[in-house]
This record gives sequence, C-alpha cells and structure tokens, in this order.
Amino acid sequence: MLTTITLRERPLAQREIENLHDVGWPAFMRQDKIGNDHWSKIMTEYASYQVLLLEDGQVIAVGNAIPIYWDGSVEGLPAGWDDSILRSFQQLDEEKTPNTLSALAVVIHPKAQGRRLSQLVIERMKRVAEEKGLRDLVAPVRPTGKSEYPKTSIDEYITWMTEDGFMYDRWLRVHQKVGGEIISIARRSMYIEGTVAEWEKWTGEDHLLLGANIIPGGLVPLNVKIEHGTAHYVEPNVWVHHKVLE
Repeated sequence: MLTTITLRERPLAQREIENLHDVGWPAFMRQDKIGNDHWSKIMTEYASYQVLLLEDGQVIAVGNAIPIYWDGSVEGLPAGWDDSILRSFQQLDEEKTPNTLSALAVVIHPKAQGRRLSQLVIERMKRVAEEKGLRDLVAPVRPTGKSEYPKTSIDEYITWMTEDGFMYDRWLRVHQKVGGEIISIARRSMYIEGTVAEWEKWTGEDHLLLGANIIPGGLVPLNVKIEHGTAHYVEPNVWVHHKVLE
C-alpha cells in the first residue's frame, strides 16, 4: 500500500532520505557545497515541505522542496538549484513571505522505478504547495538523459521530442505529463569544484586530462585545470513551472 506523508510527520526518516540520495545520484552530485552547507537546515526548517512516499511503511521515494518568493517572471527566477537554496534562506532571514515552492529533487529507489511513482511525488508536492497557500511550483529539473549527450547544448537537447509529442528526456516528460511547462534554462544551476584527485575518486576516472572531460553521469563535460590541480563542473538545468493556485 502506498501512502504519502511529510518529514514533519516522520522526523526520524531523515536517514532514509539520505540513503535514497546516496543511491539515486552520481557520487559527484553529492559534493555541491551550497547544498551540503544547508541540507541539515532544509531538513529541519522545512520539514513540512519534504514529501515521503511509503510502501508498507518503508520510504521508497522522496520529493525535496523549499519555499521561496518569486515575482512570477522568467527574469525573477533563481539562477538555479544553488541559488534557490540561498534565496530561500535569505528571504527567511528577511521574513519575506514565500509564494512559491521550489523543488530540489525527486528520488525514487532503484527497486521501485518504472511504476510512475515520480508523478505521484510531484502531484503530492503540488498539494503541499496548495496547502501552504503557495501559488506556484517551480523546479530546476536535472534532465538526466542528457548525460548520454554531454556535448550537445542544453538548448538543442530540450527541443528533442518523442513521436507521441512528449519531451524526449524522461524527467522533463514526467513533469510535462502532470502539467509542467518549460519556461527557462538555468545555465549555472549547480557548481561543484574539487581537486583532480577528488574528481577522480568521485567519478572513478583515473586519468583526467587538461580541458573538457566526459564523466559518467555528467550532463556536460568536466573542466580540468591541471596547472591548478582543480576541476570544475557547471551543470545546466531546465526550469519547469507548475501552476498551483489561480
């Protein structure tokens, strides 16, 4: 039996959420400094925005989100995933009333994939937004299928469609099927920096070279600067908008 609750209702589920993220993302995606610096606070301050999908009492999927104020314009969107987090906590400090839910992630346990559970999670996130009186849900979506085409521009990739008229990318298609609309590209959604040695560990690539390197799970190439001993990954995402309240 499937049920949905929030982390506020089951605060001890935070470890289960972390386990899902550990198996659901490439290792390098867990090295985002802004995300890591704020994650614990997200789990506590915004527990009522974290959606858990349970099957027989076990967490099999999660939807993470944070409240922000958004003026409704494309220009007024955060720069991406990182900036959404920074904006949310800055606005919290300023006591600015949020009007939008910004999704951070939807993760389905590998053993539960293929059952359209992601659509259920997104729909539940929209209900959370409605319950909180938030008018919109926006998501800097990570189009995971682009990792197969890391040299293709994000602008071209999002024009690819299936024969039945849906988006080629699986995650963009999921949002599309529950009413989401692409409104912009977040060209610098997430920034991850590390030493070459760290990146070799995170990616399993033993011999990273100067310049652009294709890495497993990367949507774009990793930029290596051998002379500095560092490597930089700048990930683009796609802003998708769901209208919640009229």
